[in-house]
Amino acid sequence: MAPSAVVKAAKRVRGFAEVAQHGLLEARKEDIAALAALIAARLHDGHIDPLKATLRGRSLRETVKALKGFFAWAAERRLVDPSRTPVAGLRLPMPRPHPGIRRLGRRALPYDRLLHVDGPPHYCAIVWLLAFGLDWKEITGLMPADVDLEARQVRLPTRTMPLTAAAAAALAPWVEDRQRHHATSFLFPGRRGRRATRFLCQDAVRRLAEQAGIRRVNMTGYRQLFLARCLRRGIAIDCVPDLLGIPLHPRLRPHVSIPTRERLHTELYRLARRWRRWVG
Repeated sequence: MAPSAVVKAAKRVRGFAEVAQHGLLEARKEDIAALAALIAARLHDGHIDPLKATLRGRSLRETVKALKGFFAWAAERRLVDPSRTPVAGLRLPMPRPHPGIRRLGRRALPYDRLLHVDGPPHYCAIVWLLAFGLDWKEITGLMPADVDLEARQVRLPTRTMPLTAAAAAALAPWVEDRQRHHATSFLFPGRRGRRATRFLCQDAVRRLAEQAGIRRVNMTGYRQLFLARCLRRGIAIDCVPDLLGIPLHPRLRPHVSIPTRERLHTELYRLARRWRRWVG
């Protein structure tokens, strides 16, 4: 355990000792109940009980966890009977998920459905690239040679983004045609072969959504959804620059190694494990 964690646990145990009526080693389960009751207590004149601010939700669970560690230590030294400690058999209810996390599944459903709509190959390719967090500027600046279907990766100016097998299969029809006949032009050209604008990506999402009758989807929502999924799954810090396109703080760079291609693919598949039925 880190020294800072030990200090925090000691503070929580000391705070409980001040509340316990019979002392710390002689504390009872009634003292735990009294501690929980004091959390929502309010003082007069509009003041808030300090326990209200420091022991709430996650803090209360961490306090109970610190007490379990302390009484386990005391039981090893035969200072207390482990079956008679106030935390013996104590289980707190699971925390309620954040409303935003509960809404993530409902919000993601139309975006995931859009990936499997049959449409023009270049529209389908754009939507799949958006689903992996690419910005419209990165997509419109791609050349056919930047997409390596065999290695399942996309080479961008500042990073290399790995792809799943389903994403590579969805990109294959359009990418192979452009590599065969228009290798020197943009992968998604605009008018007269010039570089396209953001309206091309917006048009791809809008037309596929109208074709499938899907509402409430937009171009920027794909990147926000990809970021939310990665952060929710706990993305590894060394993979943040390549997978999310977010540079690390200069103070962190000397301590973080550059991930290999295999490492990026492994992390991507771990992050996509729960939605692999949509993205492969």
